[in-house]
Amino acid sequence: MSTNLIAGLVFVAVFGVVIFVHELGHFVVGRLMKIQVDEFGIGIPPRLWRFWTGKGLMIFNGQRVEIPKNFNVSFNWRDVMNLPTKLTVNRVEDRLVLQTIEISLDEESPTPKKLDDIYVDKDGKAVAPASQKVTKRITHGKTPGELELYGGITEIYPGTEFTLNWLPFGGFNRFAGEDNLEEDYKMRPGDLNAASPWARLAVLLAGATMNLILGVFVYQLIFSQIGIPNLNQVQIYDVTPGSPAEAAGFQTNDILLEMNGETITSDLQMRTLTRENLDKEVEITLLRDGEEIYTTAMPLSSRSPEEGAFGFLPGYPYNESP
Repeated sequence: MSTNLIAGLVFVAVFGVVIFVHELGHFVVGRLMKIQVDEFGIGIPPRLWRFWTGKGLMIFNGQRVEIPKNFNVSFNWRDVMNLPTKLTVNRVEDRLVLQTIEISLDEESPTPKKLDDIYVDKDGKAVAPASQKVTKRITHGKTPGELELYGGITEIYPGTEFTLNWLPFGGFNRFAGEDNLEEDYKMRPGDLNAASPWARLAVLLAGATMNLILGVFVYQLIFSQIGIPNLNQVQIYDVTPGSPAEAAGFQTNDILLEMNGETITSDLQMRTLTRENLDKEVEITLLRDGEEIYTTAMPLSSRSPEEGAFGFLPGYPYNESP
């Protein structure tokens, strides 16, 4: 497989993780701020699969009614607020848990009369049969509830849908009310636009904060495995065959301690001394397995910058993380 293709796939995967963690930050803080998240998606739509729907809550006639997990409906919950509704619920300890919801979508319309093969209203206007547009009824499971309630939903916090989408790249949040910017739109409890400015700011900043935390975690993980780089020393990472470094006995993992009696404390210092001593014999002290090795080498001006005057690849040694 092409190295460029592998690099591209790795980039897409890493960037996808960064986006996912970013959106996860928005989601967590949004929920903490009691802002309704209608959907948290992995990947980019179109939707492939719905994992589950979380537990929700409604205020019905002033009472809290829980919406159980995976209570999936075919309408937008907020579109049926304040409409005449019948609930069938179960009592679980001190809680009311929704079992069946039946909503009157067009209660004020008079029942149409059938004349021959045409349905008409009281004014003689042709309309659809009442049975096609009066109610919607959704039941959770097969067991009926033990108590019927009549009234209207005044507040609604439906459970979040967790979905998998076709394009496996990052993720997204769909906050309640974020797309409803019309002038006549009435904000409802739980909408993003109904939250305080501080809550919205917290949700906005949460994504970048999560990316920062991810970066700290990744660096901590890397340093815990390979140690912390010692920027005050220069280590030999590789020696080029046939180079002055090889002739002088340089070996991989040696530490470059001194050049012409000057203690080496940085890569920049080592390179400066090398340029100052091109085509000259340089006395070098190496540290190998706790033992100091004394040798000489001549950095050559005839070697290309890619080859290096000495012919070794410098780097930093890593100390064990505390």
